[in-house]
Amino acid sequence: MLNSLQLVTNTHVNIVDLLDAGGTKVVTRFPSEKALSEYTLATRKFFPRENVRAGGVLRALLRRILHPPDEPTRQELGRNNRQARSRESPRGK
Repeated sequence: MLNSLQLVTNTHVNIVDLLDAGGTKVVTRFPSEKALSEYTLATRKFFPRENVRAGGVLRALLRRILHPPDEPTRQELGRNNRQARSRESPRGK
């Protein structure tokens, strides 16, 4: 079973939105780090890096907002390949 840090490694959410939601609202999950970056820059909802000194899940959610990668990361590619394989496999066989 995956622990919480492994689960958030491939999750792209705006941390400010996540904390504001307080567990009562749905938070937008972005398909890529670049899409999250575009949203964050447009809304100016930046979460200060110095607020995650302790590490943990919030640190794992930090992304490269100002300089996102143009290509999906290896982790994103692996997740996308697993999702595609699960859609292609016949059910019940």
